[in-house]
Amino acid sequence: MNGPLEGPLVCRKVNPLEDPLTVPEPATANQGDPQAATNAANAPSITPDIAPAGENDDASLGSPVPDDEALEGPEAALEATTAPAPPAPTICRQKSVAFQTVNTPYIGPLVARAIILKGNCAAPLDPPVLDEQAPEEVMVDDQVATTAIAPVTEALDASMEPVVDDEDPGPDPVAEAVNRLAGLSPQEYDRERKKEALALGLRISTLDEAVKQAHAAHRHALGNGKAVSFPAIELWGERVEVGQVLDEIQETIRRFIVCDIETAAAAVLWIVFTWFIDYVQVAPIAAIVSPLPRCGKTQFLDVLSRLSCRPLVASNISPAAVFRVIEAHSPTLLIDEADTFLKENEPMRGVLNSGHTRQSAFVIRTDGDPSVISKFSTWSAKAIASIGHLSGTIMDRSIELPLRRKLPTENVQRLRHADPAQFSTLVRKLARLAEDMGSALAQARPDLPPELNDRAQDNWEPLLAIADLAGGHWPQKARVAALKLSGADHEAVAPPTELLADIRDAFGPKDKISTADLLAALVRDEPGLWGRSAGGRPMSASQLATRLKEFGIRSQDIKFPGNTTLKGYRLNQFQDAFDRYLPSPAKGAGPATPQLSSAGADL
Repeated sequence: MNGPLEGPLVCRKVNPLEDPLTVPEPATANQGDPQAATNAANAPSITPDIAPAGENDDASLGSPVPDDEALEGPEAALEATTAPAPPAPTICRQKSVAFQTVNTPYIGPLVARAIILKGNCAAPLDPPVLDEQAPEEVMVDDQVATTAIAPVTEALDASMEPVVDDEDPGPDPVAEAVNRLAGLSPQEYDRERKKEALALGLRISTLDEAVKQAHAAHRHALGNGKAVSFPAIELWGERVEVGQVLDEIQETIRRFIVCDIETAAAAVLWIVFTWFIDYVQVAPIAAIVSPLPRCGKTQFLDVLSRLSCRPLVASNISPAAVFRVIEAHSPTLLIDEADTFLKENEPMRGVLNSGHTRQSAFVIRTDGDPSVISKFSTWSAKAIASIGHLSGTIMDRSIELPLRRKLPTENVQRLRHADPAQFSTLVRKLARLAEDMGSALAQARPDLPPELNDRAQDNWEPLLAIADLAGGHWPQKARVAALKLSGADHEAVAPPTELLADIRDAFGPKDKISTADLLAALVRDEPGLWGRSAGGRPMSASQLATRLKEFGIRSQDIKFPGNTTLKGYRLNQFQDAFDRYLPSPAKGAGPATPQLSSAGADL
């Protein structure tokens, strides 16, 4: 019981012995009494326990006294015959410390001992001495109780002091070995780990984990970057109109970005989609692409980051960082400069592609210990900015947001001078929109334009559902944008289909072409793609052959003018692949997509 005593403390008077450690000699008259010996052997012994506060102090005190304190034989018989029944113990409590007066029958009648009890610590002490003339029961106030228990408290404090070993244990061999191994290269550590684990008496996996933690501590000491965090968003105080919020976002985009009306509309719907990521089944990538630098990709990505849900911007990122940050924080991932590291990064493309549909948005990895298998989520909204198209598999899972370089006559505001309040207001409204309309969007099944292919319909489904919730001019505006950006005559082509398209252009009117001339034409027409296809070097003949093998096309020995035989290709070898994989030419006359009505043309 903590704190001061409540009310007076009651102690019972005891008769101290002159020599409490001396056991009286057994009486001869009682040695032959078997009943007395039996009574003594069966007499209950008492060990001190602290009674819970508020319970009866006369209750039983628990376990028996340890065997090394019990008496057996004649001494026990003597006590059984000469000692009166011991009085009930008295418990005194003060400052979370207690002493207990108990009678020990093997020492003599009415012998008291004080026991300190705190945690697992117990130390015998002399009990508080009371006046010989005091009545059998006395009332002790708090001051007297405190004075009486002072030696008990001092003894307890002394018993709890840590034992200091003056002998220096010396360096820890395991810690020294781990620190040394952490400084090795991966190859050196791989050669040393088994031998060191055996010498230290550790499992190899245990040593691997210790070295891994040493590496992490070293990186932390050198500066391990900033932790990923997101500010709390205060919901807008009242319900908002979906269409009005979409109009405000579009106006904000057009204020800072030069782009077509369809690109702005698609960007608006994609921004809103990031707030509804928990209610949809498909997560299309926003692919911000331009043919050349200085078209506003980074500024566009900046606008998206100021309006998206839980934005995280990166100009370079590893595949492991992608799935780990998504697993930990579920951010909207906005990747810039993708053309510098993504095109030849197959593992990264695999991780990004896996997050397209909720059902398959996972990667499986072994984390440190190969026997431990971990599942990481890749389900999140993602935007990627790049010069030129991204790989075919990524573009197939994307909504393309094309940009063009600004003309001298086109003026936009500088984003760095924008008032942060206008973005924070829109963010609060978007958060409120997701709170109010999430369930409705989860149940939405929008009509999908049949002109879109299956994958494009998947990509646009959540965006069209948002447009239908907004109503007004947004349902038509969204479908016009879908057909303009993802329709048949704007179908994204990229390796290997982009390779087929460029080969078709390289043939021109010819029916055969040498491998050398074909490679030269590819590099000339697409230097950014085929001129640095591997390590910054132009595509080689073997690399071209490997790519074309996927379509069942192989080079042949062909005779060319001048009676020269060279390795090359014939046009008829490609015809089946052209028909199967390249977009068909536009058919007939008339517009390929519906036109905006006059009511929505200026929006």
